[in-house]
Amino acid sequence: GGRASLFGMLSGGALALEAQASGLPVDLLAVYEPPYSPGPAGLLYKSRCTARLHRMLSIGDRDGAVALYMSQTGVPETTIARMRHAPVWAGLKALAHTLAYDDALLGNGALPAGRFSSVTARTLVVSGGFSPTPMREMTHALAAAIPRARHRTLTGQTRELAPQAIAPVLADFFARDVIAHRAS
Repeated sequence: GGRASLFGMLSGGALALEAQASGLPVDLLAVYEPPYSPGPAGLLYKSRCTARLHRMLSIGDRDGAVALYMSQTGVPETTIARMRHAPVWAGLKALAHTLAYDDALLGNGALPAGRFSSVTARTLVVSGGFSPTPMREMTHALAAAIPRARHRTLTGQTRELAPQAIAPVLADFFARDVIAHRAS
């Protein structure tokens, strides 16, 4: 009976978009760089990564599967190398089998603009100013496909989104609706 708002980044953003497009009652939705692969080269890359991911998972190479998926979704190799030595890596490897679900959620990698035209939530699509050009272009196309969306670029950000950069943007986006709701 309450009001719901969602934020998702990377494949979590794709999941949030799919949930709302499928009818989940969400008033506000914010996403950061869902990992769709624009253009023919992106679709070929996604297809090859999907095949490699399934091969790695089938032979139990959880470490390789996590690294591949992170790389596929735009995490720099230097970051992946650092993460392999961090305590979080063991948890990521333990969940590696779920990467097949994330990969399936993204389909062939193309932005499902037609499906997302049914998103009714007021939506904020965010990209990093230092993210690769195809990713920034995809987020603009995503915002254009959603009827009540706007786009925002965070200067200086990449796929390694700094919490202190996104937090005030999300607080402002979600708070405006609370203020508007109280006024009505």
